[in-house]
Amino acid sequence: MSSSPCPPVRFALVAFRLPAGGYVGRREARRVELQAVIEEARRRKITHVLLPGWTFVYSQAEYRDGQPQQDIDWLAAATRDLCFIGQLTVHSEKAKEFRSPPAGLGVIAIERGQVLPARIRQWFAQSGAVKDRNDLYAALADEVFGGARSLTLGGVRFLILVCGENNFLTNLGRDLTIQLRHEAPGQTLADLHAIDYQVAFNPAHTEMGNDGKMHQRWRWLSRPHAANAERRCLFVTNIEEGGSRARSMYACRNEQPVELDAKQDWPEEQPWIMDVVEG
Repeated sequence: MSSSPCPPVRFALVAFRLPAGGYVGRREARRVELQAVIEEARRRKITHVLLPGWTFVYSQAEYRDGQPQQDIDWLAAATRDLCFIGQLTVHSEKAKEFRSPPAGLGVIAIERGQVLPARIRQWFAQSGAVKDRNDLYAALADEVFGGARSLTLGGVRFLILVCGENNFLTNLGRDLTIQLRHEAPGQTLADLHAIDYQVAFNPAHTEMGNDGKMHQRWRWLSRPHAANAERRCLFVTNIEEGGSRARSMYACRNEQPVELDAKQDWPEEQPWIMDVVEG
C-alpha cells in the first residue's frame, strides 16, 4: 500500500508566456527566468516545482555541443532544496511533424539537487497519431503499465503523461465518458486506475483545445483508489501570443476542480505566473 506524502507538500504550477520565436537560442535568458521562478518557489516554501514542456529547447548544434547536460547540472544546483520536474528537448528546423526528444532528453526530475536517472520521452502529440493501436500507442501503454511513467519524487508518487499523450484516454458520448483508447489484456481502464500514484502530472507545450474533454480526463485521473485515497491531477502549459490565460494551468483533487487564482490576474508584462496547490 502506498504511503501518503509527508506533510507539508506544496506544489508550484508554473506557466509561461511563450516568447516570439520560442526558446531556441535563449539559454541565458531562460536561466534568468528560471532562477526567478526558483527563488519565488523558495520564498513560498514550495516542495515541488512543476514546469510545462520546453523548459530548455536546443538547436542541433547546442545538443551536439553538450549544452543540455550543462543546463541539467545548473538546474540541479539551483534546486538543491526543492523537487523539480521540467522538460528538455531539441528543435528540428526541418521537421514539421512531431518528433520525440532525442536520447538523454525529455522530462527530467530532480530531487533536492539529485537528478533522477529516468528520462520520459513523449511518444505522440495528437489523437490522430493513435487512431489504431499502433507502435506509438503500444510503446506508451507498455511504459505506463510497466511502471516507466511512474516516479517517486520527494515522497510523492507521480504518473506522467506528456502533453497530447493524454489522448491515451478518449471520451465517449455526450457525457464524455472516459475510456482507454485501446485496451489489451492487462492494459485496461481498471488497470490504469489501479496504478500506484498520488499525482497525475500532464505538462504541455501549448494550450489544449476541447476543454470539456480535457477536463473530464483530468478529473478522471484524479479519481481516488483504495491504495491512494487522495489523488490530484495537475496540468500546466505555455501560452502563445493571444492565447487564453485561463488554459494555462488546471488542478483537480479527487475529481473536483481546484480553484487557481494566478491565471485570472496575469499582467501582460509578466512572463510567468505561479500558483500553489497544497499536498
